[in-house]
Amino acid sequence: MFKATINDWLIRLKLKSAHVIFENVEEESFGTPRGPIGHPDFWDKALCDEKKEGGFTLVRIGSKEWNKEIKKMELKAEFQFYTDAYKKKDLDQDWLHDGKTVSEAEILILLRNKPGTFLVTRRRGVGAEYKLHSCGENGRVYVRKIVTNAHKNRWCYTILEAIIHTVSISALIDYLKEKEIKLNGAVLDKHVVRTACYECKEIFCQCPSR
Repeated sequence: MFKATINDWLIRLKLKSAHVIFENVEEESFGTPRGPIGHPDFWDKALCDEKKEGGFTLVRIGSKEWNKEIKKMELKAEFQFYTDAYKKKDLDQDWLHDGKTVSEAEILILLRNKPGTFLVTRRRGVGAEYKLHSCGENGRVYVRKIVTNAHKNRWCYTILEAIIHTVSISALIDYLKEKEIKLNGAVLDKHVVRTACYECKEIFCQCPSR
């Protein structure tokens, strides 16, 4: 547990000066966040400053304070828009197994019994956690937490062995393959394809037993 905490701290420290790979072509296909509709005079909310003595004053449209707040709103909308778009892309990948435990993931990989075999698991619930499970050169299964953090107005992903951060887990997997980065002596190769729940027949199972 202590070692894992140190690794997380080192990765987050690296993130402060990290090179982030942006998928510009991918983002063009996503489109752009939708901006405010109509003139601000007809919005259902108003931007105000709170007075020390109580009450509020309206912030004038087009003023420095107004433009600053509008920029914050635009950046927040952009961040959420691309976070959701990349998350959908990741959830469409058949190497992502929803709700699988470490033990279940290990069994699925050991059944293939080949170095480089991998899959990614996602913990359900609030604050979903992603882990990369892969078979090393010695045939053992190793687990790495995929560390996430906000950087350059994007939600970024990385592992300790990567020297970059990506805006999606899909891009992280592609990077590890392309650069042939060895994880415990083996480069990521074939993945374990997810299957639907045998009870509800859904990929993203919501069965109580899961």
